[in-house]
Amino acid sequence: REVGGNTDRRRMGSAHVEARELAIRTINSTWKRSRAAVDLLTLYGLVSVSLMLLFYALEGRSVYCILGFAVSCAMGSSYGFLQGAWPFGAVEAVWTLVALQRFWSRWRGRPRFTRLEQP
Repeated sequence: REVGGNTDRRRMGSAHVEARELAIRTINSTWKRSRAAVDLLTLYGLVSVSLMLLFYALEGRSVYCILGFAVSCAMGSSYGFLQGAWPFGAVEAVWTLVALQRFWSRWRGRPRFTRLEQP
């Protein structure tokens, strides 16, 4: 039987049925919004970890790739804290500091770009 059917309305009263339908609609819309927020958060985490992998692979080409790695580690750290996995966020924060230190030391002492050697 439908929640808003005539039989239910007579038995429960129309005010109760309307309140119940409103509660169901509110729960459903809240659930849909929370699912969308989790999907955006997951996408943010995927992008940050993908950028970490990319910049880590390209670190030998430029000091700017080391800086990109540091920024993507900071993104990964914020993702960890936003998602509720604080140990992941803390470890990524440490990696951010390590990468920034490596960037700074290479920025001061090396050329900005290097060419990959051909085998």
